[in-house]
Order: sequence, then C-alpha cells, then structure tokens
Amino acid sequence: MGRRDPRGGTVGDALTFIHSASPTFAVVDLKLPDGSGTSVVKALTSYAPGCRSVVLTMDGDARLVRAALDAGATGYLLKDTPPEDLVAALCTVADGGVVLGEQLGVARTDRGMTGGPFRQLSPREVRIALLVATGATNSQIADRLGISDKTVRNQVSAITTKLGATGRVGIANLARENGLLT
Repeated sequence: MGRRDPRGGTVGDALTFIHSASPTFAVVDLKLPDGSGTSVVKALTSYAPGCRSVVLTMDGDARLVRAALDAGATGYLLKDTPPEDLVAALCTVADGGVVLGEQLGVARTDRGMTGGPFRQLSPREVRIALLVATGATNSQIADRLGISDKTVRNQVSAITTKLGATGRVGIANLARENGLLT
C-alpha cells in the first residue's frame, strides 16, 4: 500500500508531514478519520511555530471555533464560504491577518478590512483584541502566541488605550459594535 497524501487524510498523515516538511501554511478540516483537526493545529503550533493555519470545516459551533483558536488557528471558515471570499480570506491569513468567517458572525480582520477604531491596530494587536473579546485569558493568549504573560498584559493595555476602551469588556464591546463579533 502506498504512502497517503499528506495534504489530506488523517491526523497521523498530517503529523508525519509536519515533522518532515515544516509547513508555513495549512488548511485543516476538523473531522478526520482518526481524530480531530484541532490536534493537527496544536501540532502545527508546536512543531512549525511560524505556520499560519486555517480551519475549513462544516461545523460553526462556537465551542469548536474556540477550541481551534485556542489550539493556534489563525482562521476559521465554513466550507460553504463563497470561493472568492475563501481566496481572499486565505490571502489575509497568509499576509498575517486573522480571519473568522462571516457566517460565524466575524469579519476578516486584517488592517485593510477591519472596521472603525480597529484600523489603527497592527495585525497582532487585532488578533489579541479578538482573543480578548472571545474571553481568552492573558495566559491562554500568551500560550497561543508564544509570548509572555507580561507581553500580553502590555499589549492589552496598549490596545485598550488605542481603542479608548475601558478594559477587556470595552474591547469586547467595541469588537461587537464594529462587526468583528456578534
């Protein structure tokens, strides 16, 4: 029996590929025959830390979205995303942005597409602001981004100042008001 194609198939195939190729970009489904794509995203975060990963799946359940983001995904899209939106979203992630599909109530979040006061934030600050807005703790954000808790604390403080927000709740409210979250 021949070797399975590492661009599809199983969690095992993906892990083998990650260890041998050090990918820089990956599109991952959550439903794989031998496990969850979330474990693939975690492996990418650990073994290919520069890799940008996008989950492309049929399930928009908020718990799955959160699990994928907590694992290190930089995008989450549903498979019924129109092709032109999918291409634009993948380009956004490849360019350092974060994308959560509009069907999930979240818009693209690169600097050129982010609404209102979020335009003044860097892509990394937008990513941190989104994580804050979805309820991630400083420690969770630090683990996910591979930075220290103190760096997260400083970044959240800078984001709060730039946005004129009143703490974490203010960041979440602004994200909702500006169409980044529903």
